[in-house]
This record gives sequence, structure tokens and C-alpha cells, in this order.
Amino acid sequence: MQDFNHLASPIYQPPPQPSCHSKHRTPNITNPTVHLYDLEQEATGTIPGLPLYIARGYNMAKGLYLIPTEIVEATQEQARYLIETGINTAPAILHEITSSPSLTQAACDQSKDIKQHAKELQITQLEPFIHTHATQELALKTGLQTPYHTPTQAHQTVEASNNKGQFLQFLASQKLNVPQGRKVQNLEQAQFVFTHLLNQKFPAAFVKITRSASGDGTICTHNQAQLTQVLTEPRFAQALSAGEIYIDGLMPYTQSPSVLFKVTNNGYQILGSNYQILAKKSESDLVPTVHKGAKGPISTAHMKLMHPHILATVQFLQNQGYQGQANVEGLLTPSNQYYTIETNARQTGATTPSLESLMIEQKHQRANFWYCNNNLSVKPDTNHTQILDSLQDILYNDTKGWGAIISNFAIISSGKVQLTIHAPNQGMLNELIQETHKRLHQLN
Repeated sequence: MQDFNHLASPIYQPPPQPSCHSKHRTPNITNPTVHLYDLEQEATGTIPGLPLYIARGYNMAKGLYLIPTEIVEATQEQARYLIETGINTAPAILHEITSSPSLTQAACDQSKDIKQHAKELQITQLEPFIHTHATQELALKTGLQTPYHTPTQAHQTVEASNNKGQFLQFLASQKLNVPQGRKVQNLEQAQFVFTHLLNQKFPAAFVKITRSASGDGTICTHNQAQLTQVLTEPRFAQALSAGEIYIDGLMPYTQSPSVLFKVTNNGYQILGSNYQILAKKSESDLVPTVHKGAKGPISTAHMKLMHPHILATVQFLQNQGYQGQANVEGLLTPSNQYYTIETNARQTGATTPSLESLMIEQKHQRANFWYCNNNLSVKPDTNHTQILDSLQDILYNDTKGWGAIISNFAIISSGKVQLTIHAPNQGMLNELIQETHKRLHQLN
């Protein structure tokens, strides 16, 4: 491992009292937006400590960031850190929301304050994590703009855009590689599709709730008994009766690449690409399904393989009337065949690191390689100062243009660290990853 000490320069030192919360401090930014990063809007199950993750997209936010009371103090410190390291010299001003089961619903209850604050900052746009019926209600109450006009239109458009079955059928009609699964509405259909997939030499099948994420709501089944057991569990049984279960053949793979882009009515812009970091739920699983992070960008050869799938995904989303951030992701087989498995019409876990990477490339006029891990473990009593001290000489700053960036101070209290690492080449990135993991492990 190379010695990074000689490359070190002063990084972030926590001051006694943060002072970046004042709503009267208008940052010098372009296209300021009201950001609503509400993971409750997409959660498919009970996720402990979910409000802590709402700060995940804050590193690259500009404008006004709606955030629950529980994490205001930690995010104030994160804002100071972003400014002093040069990661984001004008992060979003925090607007504290007294939280309820849904941040969006709580924001609707406080819409007058949000509207006034947005007016003071000359903000006209609302950008949520995912557009929903409730999000559009908030937009109407605050007078903020989104691509949609009514809550019903927003809901129907986003649901149609995230419909895995229709999406894969569309790509198949374009003669592109997709798995051989299908949507099912009852146990008899599920058993028929499962038998067909095994007859096609798939070693097993995935049962997936169509509106789920990060491996949550996906279970691998090897035989009819397991299939029946899964589909009679309350959560899956409810999804099955609603026609929201999709069954796919299990496909061995070497990589799971993803491309993130922004869709408009008449075009698209690629924001980043990455190989997803996946883990197994249990040792008996044949392939991993749980999303742990990402590493990017993908190779030129793999981008070429994905290019027709990207164009088809953009066309599918435009056909639904969707505008905003989305991705397309799939699998690379050992024979170097690419299969699309889904699109996500929303911001994703790779949004912040992709935008960070784009910013670093533009600032330093060179290629940038990056790594993101959403959940590195530390002791629950660890604080962000200890983490910053342990990584001091390998933290990112704007002068050197490489290093580790802490993505969410709020979750550190629960014993987890979200971070990205950036480097000018793949070799240095790999060394920084190893060194970061080693130092965080030493904290334990």
C-alpha cells in the first residue's frame, strides 16, 4: 500500500457550532431546486432507521433540501464539511420538517412555509426522489413545477414507467436480450411459469415484487415447494393478488452494469455508469441480489453492448410520458452477453456518486474512477469526527481532486458509513478502497 501522507492537505475540522442552517443565506448557485428525498415513498417493507437515509443525496443538492428533524444537526455538519472540502461549495439550505410516517405528507402539512422559503430563494422546481401522487400534491400546494400537472398523472406515469413486465416486453419487441420471465396474478400461473423456466434449463427462479428495490422483495426459489411457501407469505400473497409478482429465470452472471441518465420529451443525457456491488442474502443463494453499492464507470466495450438497450429504455419511458432521472440495469453472462433486467424511473443509489464523479471530471479535466459503498459498519457509538480523523490524509478535497467522501453523516450514529471514493485511475482507486476498509475496521 502506498503512503498517502505526503499527498495530504488540510481537510475538514469540525467547528464548535455549525452556522449553515440560516434560511436567509442564499447560495450562489444555478438552477436551485427544492429537493425531497423521501425513501418512504419507495420502501416495500419496514426498514429500521429509514429517516436517517434521507440525507443520502445531499452532497450534490443545490437549493432547498427538505429534511426531517431527526437528522438536521448531523446534516448541518455535513454541509460545513462539503463547503470546506470543496465538494459542494453551495450545498442546499436545510428546511427542517417535523417528521411523520411520510416526509412528503409532513411537507404537505407545512406547504405554506416551504412555498415562502422557495419564493425567497427564487426556486421554481421540485425534484423528488421518486414522483408520486403525494409529491405532486405538494407541488400544487407550493406552486413548484414538476413534469406533471395532476397527482393522478404523476402516479399513472411513474407506475407505468416502473412496470417491469411491460418494460421487458417492449425491449423484447425490439429484439433485445431480456430474461424469459413474466408477470403472474395467481399461484397457478406462478407454478406454470416456474415449471417452464426450469424446463428451459434455468437452475432456479426469482420471485420478485415488482415495486421493490435493493434486493428487498426478491427471493430465489429452487422447487415448487419453495415457490408455494414464498407466495403464501402475507407480503408476497398480497402482491400476487394485486398482480405485482414477476418471476424470472435465474441467470449466472459476471457483472451487473447500470447506466444512469436523465430523460426529456425529446432526448436524454447520460449522467454516469457503474457496476453494481451485490451480495448474497444467504450462503445457499446461487447468485447475489442485495445491492451494496457501485463502482464506475463501466468499460467502453460494455457501454457499447448496452447502447441499444439504453436507447430502447429511453423510448419506453418517453412513451409513458416520463421525464426525469432513470436508469437501466442488467446482467453480463460468462459468454459476454448482456441482458436487461429492469429500469428504475427515479433517482437511484448511484445518483450522488455519479454526479460527484461528473463534477470531478469537469473540474479536473481528466477521467475519474469511483466507488460507492452504502453500508460500511462501525461501532454504533462512533461519531463522524472519529471517522474523518481516521481517514484524514485520504479524504477528498478540491485541490487534489481524489479521495474518500462521506455521503451521509446522519447514519453514522446507527453504526453505518456511506461513502464514495474517487481516483484518477483504477489502480489508485483499488488501493484507496482497501485502505479505507482497513482504517474503518480498525475503528471497531
